[in-house]
Amino acid sequence: MTDRDIERSPLGTAPHTTKDRSLVRSEERLLVATEAVPVARVRLRKYLVTEDQTFTVPVTREEVELDYAEIPMTEQIPDGAGLLDDFVEVVRYEERVVVTKQVVAVERVRLVRRVITAEQVVSGQVRREVVDLDHTGTPGPTRTGTP
Repeated sequence: MTDRDIERSPLGTAPHTTKDRSLVRSEERLLVATEAVPVARVRLRKYLVTEDQTFTVPVTREEVELDYAEIPMTEQIPDGAGLLDDFVEVVRYEERVVVTKQVVAVERVRLVRRVITAEQVVSGQVRREVVDLDHTGTPGPTRTGTP
């Protein structure tokens, strides 16, 4: 049987009219797509943090002390020759800790966006039309002809 059937007379003789006896069957289908939507704003911000650092630094210093030693008889100064105003000067040194600051670049930090693709299962309900044949009438042989 085709989409169109020719209506025949009750005895199956010549056709007297032609009618379209078809249905259009429809169904729903899921259309799945993606869209980019903003989900977060990320900022790269730099700020200062102050922290205490402690170092132990060894330092040296000079000290002065008097060292008395007797002069042997062979090195004696003649009378009166040693009574003069005289002085000896010594410069004493010591280390002092000097702290300076230096700004150095230590690393580069940047924002990098990566696109990650993952699969996501999507499901939904759809409707569709079903065509069924309901045959009612008198029992007996049915004659169908080709158009």
